[in-house]
Amino acid sequence: MPKFKVGDRVKRLPAPNSKDRSGEEGSAPVMDGLGTNAGCRGVVKVIAEETSAAATESKEKTLMYQIDWDNGTKSVMGADRLTQA
Repeated sequence: MPKFKVGDRVKRLPAPNSKDRSGEEGSAPVMDGLGTNAGCRGVVKVIAEETSAAATESKEKTLMYQIDWDNGTKSVMGADRLTQA
């Protein structure tokens, strides 16, 4: 069952290995275009089942989401990098 559906508003989460100035992993804020840590926000446009880099050892397919961000760019991400906006 997909975590998100087409049309859902989502926000990008920080990368798990990102570091803030304190050096603590996973705590670096995601910056938006205004220099705030509100996080990039967008809308889910496509859901596809693909083999991701994270699943290469087990060769399992995972759900990937195509996101149209509010700033006009597009990305494909897994559910572990997104949250409801």
